[in-house]
Amino acid sequence: MRRLSAFIIEDEPRAQKLLENLLDANFPEIQVVGNASSVKGAVKWLLSNEADIIFMDVELQDGNSFQIFDKVDVKGDVIMTTAYDSYAVKAFEVNSLDYLLKPIELEDLKRAVSRAI
Repeated sequence: MRRLSAFIIEDEPRAQKLLENLLDANFPEIQVVGNASSVKGAVKWLLSNEADIIFMDVELQDGNSFQIFDKVDVKGDVIMTTAYDSYAVKAFEVNSLDYLLKPIELEDLKRAVSRAI
């Protein structure tokens, strides 16, 4: 099976660690290659790197993740992760594969990842 790279955009350290742990424990084919906690950090990383799957929290320290799409051509499959259901329509407008509400449940994560594999 092909190894997939994942990039996590999340400004809550506990939520980022939880997602990384869920991926490590349940998806040996996915390797987390980086993370960012802000729009600025995500844009900087994405300008010089790529990932197969990008997990994006919607609300970040310096704005919301939809601003990233205005600044860089996002090439990976995007899975939105958020505590708010009000962004779902916007998430699919930017071609997100899935929209996961926090706290992320393993079954929901499996469904979302299966769409990217």
